[in-house]
Amino acid sequence: MKLLLIALALVPVCLAATYKASDADIHRAVIKYPRVLYKGKDGLAHANSVLNGHLTKMADLKTSACEVFSASQVQSLARVLYEDSDATLLDVYAEAQDNRRQVFSSADEMNSEFAELLSLTRGRPELSDVLRDGLCHRVVMQFVHHLPKAKQVELAQLGIEMPLLPVADHSSAVLPAEDKAAKAVHKSYSKAITCQKCHVGGIDCLVVPGKGCVAEVPPTTKNELARRCYTTYKDLFNITCGPCDGVAGKYWGDDDDKYFAADPCTVVGTPEQIAKEDRVFAAFPEQFSVDVVAGSDRWGRTTNPSGAAKTPFPPIIDSMYGQITGNWYVDITADSDLWMLRHDTAYHHVAFNGSFIPLLSFHVSEIHSQTSAQQASNNSGPMVSLVDGLPNFLPGGCTCVQDPVGVPDVHHLRSDGLDEDNMEYLGRINLTLSEWDGRTVTVDHWANWFFHVYMAVDKTVAGEHFGIAPERLSSAYAGTACYQNWNLTDPTLAIPDIWYRGIPKSPERVGPSIGKYCLNPGKLDICNNISQSTFPPAPEPAPVKKPTPWRTIHKSFLPSFDKVQDHLHNLQK
Repeated sequence: MKLLLIALALVPVCLAATYKASDADIHRAVIKYPRVLYKGKDGLAHANSVLNGHLTKMADLKTSACEVFSASQVQSLARVLYEDSDATLLDVYAEAQDNRRQVFSSADEMNSEFAELLSLTRGRPELSDVLRDGLCHRVVMQFVHHLPKAKQVELAQLGIEMPLLPVADHSSAVLPAEDKAAKAVHKSYSKAITCQKCHVGGIDCLVVPGKGCVAEVPPTTKNELARRCYTTYKDLFNITCGPCDGVAGKYWGDDDDKYFAADPCTVVGTPEQIAKEDRVFAAFPEQFSVDVVAGSDRWGRTTNPSGAAKTPFPPIIDSMYGQITGNWYVDITADSDLWMLRHDTAYHHVAFNGSFIPLLSFHVSEIHSQTSAQQASNNSGPMVSLVDGLPNFLPGGCTCVQDPVGVPDVHHLRSDGLDEDNMEYLGRINLTLSEWDGRTVTVDHWANWFFHVYMAVDKTVAGEHFGIAPERLSSAYAGTACYQNWNLTDPTLAIPDIWYRGIPKSPERVGPSIGKYCLNPGKLDICNNISQSTFPPAPEPAPVKKPTPWRTIHKSFLPSFDKVQDHLHNLQK
């Protein structure tokens, strides 16, 4: 407790430097709903436990249980955090009427309420506990959501001691009608926990259209754990993913014992054994072309296959697998107002949940575009899908739909991306890429939810893309891919027409989009006139002071994501 008071005394002097909210801070503020890693599944108490786990992991930050503080001590901390709150972040919350908004119009108003509440609890320890617990909620919210990341780091380095979220949940307390003091204190408590409401309701349920809630299933066998280990399993099942867990491999069906071959893996070092400064962090370039040399894909994208069907297609297509090769092209430069991504993917050795179909193969291209203006208005932009082999005059060869997720912001320039708050380090491994040519690579293994990234640790192996791009990506039921031949330049330098190549040059003669070059099944304005001369759209900047986040990165990295099931969207609601 003494450390807390010393830190509070030093803060006004030491925090003379001003830290303004960064773009990443602002975009995190705009996101109204927390990511799945920051949500509890069984009410307020579990949400508090989950969030405390993240708070205690913050470098240099000293924490203690809320219950060891007094209400007046937490009020003192709240005053410091109030003064250091970032005006831009507060404006974001105020405009959106977000639960994280500042509830006091001035420091005088806050101090007046604090004094009144403190007086109501004198001689009543049960009310003092409720007041303190509400204040702990408030100061944690202030620290996490009202301060820029740089200010949080500075406070931690100064030695400030933060209370954790409390163990008790007082929201269901029954109060005597005549007890005005209790009503006032509990009202203050209810106001303080409004931010927590968004953190309750984690992904213990997979919503399948027409089938309701299908619970996530914990892995129970060696093969199951090798194929799927999600960072959310710690909270769901008390399963902590090890370095070789969730590496996946070649798969051609849902049954892990019959239709899956895990890539051989040995542990080089656990997270405790590999120093942070020696790790190769998960990263992607802003511009590149790369060969997808091997991988597996499942058209019914999911985290849990037990609840099929999850695509708009018949159940047999929902669990259609293929081995893939192809190319991936990306241009997501920070100063560009038009971001582009393209997958050219060949499917071969196609199987319907374990049953191979001889001679069946096909080629699919998907082109994603998104302007800054579309990002700012929560518009994911168009996705143009091209199926090779269909005559241009028939519908289906070219189809334009609303992109399920938009172009991923891997550098968290405008949203959350690949940073230490989002990626969990699982360790260093020797991984044999049996789905490719059997080579063994030493990689650092990172994960976010079901999305796994593998970074080469040997510069001679990685070459030019060392520390910049991954060797491999994987997920249990949403695709895996190995990469080779990274070209870290603008894709149009080598292929000038890469962003519209393959769009038909003659219009459709039959079907609902007759006269158009590309089918528009959703009758969308952004898909109304797709052609080689009109696509991609012209760059369009975002409106000033309208920063808007975009989707989680893993949702666009692998091909055919028009098959993403509705539950990924529903889980963010």
